[in-house]
Amino acid sequence: MIKIEEIRKRQKLNIIDRIIIKNKKKFNNKTGMCKVISNYISCDLIEDSVNNKIINTKDLGFNYEHEFVLVKLDLENIVIIDLTFEQFVKNDLNFYEELPFEKLIKTERGKVIAYSILKKGYSILHVDELKNFVEIFSIKKLALNIDKC
Repeated sequence: MIKIEEIRKRQKLNIIDRIIIKNKKKFNNKTGMCKVISNYISCDLIEDSVNNKIINTKDLGFNYEHEFVLVKLDLENIVIIDLTFEQFVKNDLNFYEELPFEKLIKTERGKVIAYSILKKGYSILHVDELKNFVEIFSIKKLALNIDKC
């Protein structure tokens, strides 16, 4: 028997998939568009009653800005949505070394997360993984409050 939590989780993922498809069609060139696209995604999620939070790397202590969206999937998992993630990748699918994503792909799990974001526009991360993922942008440790998502 399927639990109610699993049904809610599947419903959120279906909404996320639909919104990603809609926004991929809307934006052909995504380079430098992270704020605009994250805002569209966030608004679309709100219209579908899905709480979310836009994260800006500048707020995390980095000297550049990049934005992505977080959605709390359940008590243990977060969805990171980033349709502009591809701008950090060279044509041969190697990550630009001067950016923090080089840290992400040094582990097998990090590679899975990165390629999931590239392929689907999002990845599901355990709460502990999210903190590690976000800290690759940051020069300081974070007290990330995921309950606001």
